[in-house]
Amino acid sequence: MRKIFLNIFVLLLFLAPVAATLSHGFHLDISVAHAADDAPSFWSDAGAWLGHYIKLGITKLLWLAVGLITWLISVIDAYLFSVAIDQTLVHLGQFYNDKFGKAVDTAWLISRDLSNLLIISMFVYAAIGTILRLSNYNLEKFIVKIIIVALLVNFSMFFAKFAIDVSNVVAYQIYKEMKKATNSKEGEGIKISSVILQKIGTNNLESQNKLAKLAVEKNKFWRVNGVIFPLTIFVLAFLAGVLVYGTIVMFTRVLGIILVIALSAVGFVMMIVPNIGDKFFEKWWNALLRYAIFAPLFMFMLFISLTVIDALGGQQSMLVAMANEKDLLTALLYPFVIIGLLLASIKISNSLSIVGSNIA
Repeated sequence: MRKIFLNIFVLLLFLAPVAATLSHGFHLDISVAHAADDAPSFWSDAGAWLGHYIKLGITKLLWLAVGLITWLISVIDAYLFSVAIDQTLVHLGQFYNDKFGKAVDTAWLISRDLSNLLIISMFVYAAIGTILRLSNYNLEKFIVKIIIVALLVNFSMFFAKFAIDVSNVVAYQIYKEMKKATNSKEGEGIKISSVILQKIGTNNLESQNKLAKLAVEKNKFWRVNGVIFPLTIFVLAFLAGVLVYGTIVMFTRVLGIILVIALSAVGFVMMIVPNIGDKFFEKWWNALLRYAIFAPLFMFMLFISLTVIDALGGQQSMLVAMANEKDLLTALLYPFVIIGLLLASIKISNSLSIVGSNIA
């Protein structure tokens, strides 16, 4: 084990100055740019020269990993999260009609016909009860309830779709405001990760330049690579997890909407089924409201999170702000604020949608 660590250390010592020297004259967006404008001369102080380039090379190698993760997050955002927002929120109607419309309509027709059969059987039961003068049940109120449920059953798809459409209209209005706030181009969706990564500074060459200079020239090597680097990796990994989790939640919501619409007739007809009917209707109703409320709440929380993240650290990137911050504890608050806001966007909207459905 000691030999392995020793070999890795020797390899880093060799690669660090090589990487630092070879990178002179060109820049990569996924790595820390060359920051050796004030490098010591090899002829005047070889030890300082070697130390300078070792530090610079190690910084480059470490932040190359950050650049690769940044690229991976951009891919996840472009091909998963942004697609999920576009298909399940912005253009849900078109996505639903193209992919599931006919199948859901067929399922709803079957559930409606079965529900109507149950309604007819309940009318027969009420008629028999009236003839036999059963006094253990209020038949007049029961008949009125059956008539109301019969109307709700046959218009159940309209009511379910109306609730979902209203929520998506509200969510889309918030989405348009987010596009204005993030200066997104017309006809293009919001790249959530681009906004956050630009503020963090991992996809910003200027921020990486400043960070490299601070690490090598301002005696902040250990702060940049020993504290900020692992925190940045953690924040980026968490951001990737939030994007994947958000994608799963939004597509799961679509599946939930499909089931809620397909079973809307059954949900209403269960109101007249004694004992178990009320519980089933309550679960169906809460699910409908939950899926309806989630979309605008999620977009609203995400809008607030992006606004707060953009205001953190002033005009400079989060990485540079953390490196320049004299109080290390205050600097450490930045990544945890980002993590907390991203997590809150999904968790709070999900929790509030559940609370709202229960209240309703």
